[in-house]
Amino acid sequence: MFSNNFFSQISWAVFFSVLGSGSVALADYNPPDAEVPDGSTVANGSRTSCIMEEGNTAFTPLIPLTHLAKGDRQPELAFYVPTTSEYRVDIGLLDSDGEFLEFIEATGTEPGIVSVPVTMILETGRYQIHAGLACDDASQYHTEAIAYFELEALPEAVQTEVADTADAATQSEIYADAGYWLDAFTLADETQRLDLLQQLASLETTEQQANLVAIAEALTMKQTTDVTAHTVP
Repeated sequence: MFSNNFFSQISWAVFFSVLGSGSVALADYNPPDAEVPDGSTVANGSRTSCIMEEGNTAFTPLIPLTHLAKGDRQPELAFYVPTTSEYRVDIGLLDSDGEFLEFIEATGTEPGIVSVPVTMILETGRYQIHAGLACDDASQYHTEAIAYFELEALPEAVQTEVADTADAATQSEIYADAGYWLDAFTLADETQRLDLLQQLASLETTEQQANLVAIAEALTMKQTTDVTAHTVP
């Protein structure tokens, strides 16, 4: 029998081979110094058909929990949904005082990254996200998450860099280097997203780190399978 560590080593070997196959230079994510308020968490319910039977992936906000995620533009919130059945993601957006601002709902039937745009126009400042994954029994959340982010205008020099290129992947690199996670992840291509998730995993606490590593491995294996399926001998 092979150990889990054996398969983990294979997964990360594939992960790095996929990263190396792209032509885009991958930027370092430089996290800001701002600490996240107390309360950021992901609470997983029992494993049911709402959770993938294989792997250790969980419903996870793809956002820092140990430091404050920053954004410059109207934000798009990203989550990893592990369900193999029809699901609903409910998101409550609150201001820094806990006042409710907006309810957002996203539905789907396939596992993977779900990006949800915030529809109301937000000003600079700090915000809270309360999210829940519901499936099977739609009245019950199988997993709940609380996270925070801050909208802050880019420094003028960085604004100029972003304005000087129309290429989304290059803009993602600029945002990552400046510490603006939300914009970097939104604009990133698949290869860049895998790299950003790996970098974020190295900064997170044990539970979120484990979630992000498992998600990166799942996405890497899917990407590798897709490439293999389209390869002509």
